[in-house]
Amino acid sequence: MRWWRNRSIRVEGLLMLAAPILALVIVTGASLAVQAQERSGRQVAIAARALADTSQVVLDDAANAETSMRGYAASRDPQFLAPFTAASRQVSADVRSLIAAASTDLERSAVAEIAVAVQGEFTNLERIHSSVLAEAGAAELDALETGKVTMDQLRAQISSLQMAPSRMVLEKRAEITRLENAAQAIEIIGVTLGAMAGLAGVALFAGGVSRRVRLAADNAERLGQGEPLLPTPSSKDEFGNLSHSLIVARRLLATRLAELSAARDQAVVATQAKNNFLSRTSHELRTPLNAILGFAQLLEMAELADDDRDSAARILDAGRHLLNLINQLIDTAQIETGQLRLSVDRVEIQTLVTDVVTLMSPLAAASGIHLEHSANTRTLAALADPQRLRQILINLLSNAVKYNRHGGTVRLSYRACGPDDIEISVADTGLGLSAAEIERVFVPFDRLDADQGSIEGTGIGLPLALSLSEAMHGRIKVTSTPGSGSTFTVILPAAGRVDPDARPSLTIERLLGRQSPGSVANTDPFVVLYIEDNAANTRVLELFFSGWPGITLYTAATGRAGIDLFSGCRPDLVLLDLHLPDLPGDEVYMRLRAESESLTMQTPIIVVSADATPAAIGRMLTRGVNDYLTKPIDLRHLQNIVEALRRKKERTDSAAALHDPPRAPAKAVL
Repeated sequence: MRWWRNRSIRVEGLLMLAAPILALVIVTGASLAVQAQERSGRQVAIAARALADTSQVVLDDAANAETSMRGYAASRDPQFLAPFTAASRQVSADVRSLIAAASTDLERSAVAEIAVAVQGEFTNLERIHSSVLAEAGAAELDALETGKVTMDQLRAQISSLQMAPSRMVLEKRAEITRLENAAQAIEIIGVTLGAMAGLAGVALFAGGVSRRVRLAADNAERLGQGEPLLPTPSSKDEFGNLSHSLIVARRLLATRLAELSAARDQAVVATQAKNNFLSRTSHELRTPLNAILGFAQLLEMAELADDDRDSAARILDAGRHLLNLINQLIDTAQIETGQLRLSVDRVEIQTLVTDVVTLMSPLAAASGIHLEHSANTRTLAALADPQRLRQILINLLSNAVKYNRHGGTVRLSYRACGPDDIEISVADTGLGLSAAEIERVFVPFDRLDADQGSIEGTGIGLPLALSLSEAMHGRIKVTSTPGSGSTFTVILPAAGRVDPDARPSLTIERLLGRQSPGSVANTDPFVVLYIEDNAANTRVLELFFSGWPGITLYTAATGRAGIDLFSGCRPDLVLLDLHLPDLPGDEVYMRLRAESESLTMQTPIIVVSADATPAAIGRMLTRGVNDYLTKPIDLRHLQNIVEALRRKKERTDSAAALHDPPRAPAKAVL
């Protein structure tokens, strides 16, 4: 069996076919041999029969001639000579045929004696004929007597010659019958053996091949599933080579899996390191920006000379530009790692477009660009994250303004694209893009040829816009004609139509709705507790609230100090930083929330942090914070929140208000 497995599939197949073919060849050879013997026997029998028949013809010639001559001698009637004459003419040919029919030396010797006897007989008959014509009576009788003796001798010779062929014919017939039976038996046995050999070969070959194919298939499947391979019999044929290849592949796969596992672990570590880096970078960059933008906003809101106000505005523009770059870099990294979180909702397109155009109009005017917008309907709404859709449109408009020609036009329009999509298009009259440039326009950090000019940018605005669109199940398409401008179209899922007269509810109302109906708040003044370890950020809010009548600000530089101060001042609003020197912001929040519940009140707690990662924002919102503001703080937005909370407090039932402890002026608690 091992010998068989060590043969190749081709050799095994040939051997399988050789068995029935060999049996067929043997049977055919045996059958042909028997048939040859049969033909030989038939030929011998035919020759013997021909010798017997020819000798009988010669005997008949001699007998007919003798009878004819006796009748003629007795009657002297010439009519009796007809058989003699015919036999005399034919006998020579018949004798030659008899000589030709003899095939053995014995037969040829006997035939020679018969030929001599026949010739002597006819010679004697000629003498009788001559004697009858001469009327020699005694000579005729002597000749007839001599002819009778010759005929008897001839009959004896021919009879002796005919006995051997007759006996041979009988023997050959018996032999032919035996050979025919043997040939038939050989054919039956050969066919049976050939069929059995063929079936056995097919069963052995097909069964072995089928079994080993199934085993190879099972091992291939197990290899794909990472399971151990089943043992296979050792062989040197194709299946043996296949089994060896599977074993080699298994080892290689194990090596690759180990390498991939190590690479995955390294990637996980690198991703974690990058996330930590992004978080720290976000915090470290936003923290000083908070002070820069905070003081700049305070300067902008103060009574300043025109030059000073312009300087403050330039500081704000530069700081916000830097903040935008930081946000885009962080957003790009979050999209790559799949950590970007979206809040998809129904967005009224007209309101959003109007806000974006209002926001971008000063930039367009400063560049000498005419900004237009139009719409076919006021009732369109899209399914999108409002903040991210606003970011997409700002990026597209910013690009359209930056890469436009002086005095050009940027047109923002939107329309329904079938029943399922909304199209928002930004078209400019700039230099346009070639087909090759369109393919590169969404490649991160690829600014085409803008690096050689004076246009500022990082090359991530359009790639970020595309990624955000795709994250909201949309897409961006570009059409452009070199020299005539470009059109960028954002396609988003439609959210039906909206009532144009409806007004969206304020986020701050949702925030205020978190207060329990039975809560009791202070009546006067409105107390804000700010827990922040950065002195510059604290100073920004101190200056911000210092000129605001009715607002008392308490500050704490550590988490524990903030918790202690919370019980004493019982604030109406807590602003909490997450990165504190003594306690994590999460723990401070949980203690403040527990303290709030113990005082039968639920104070709004808003996180104010430089950590703008979705993970941090989602974690704190899940834990129940009322809102999450990222640094740098938009002071006007914070002003709206505080004003809304103050109005909410004024509506609180004063009869149920608790006696507040004495309030201290704004100060820092260390």
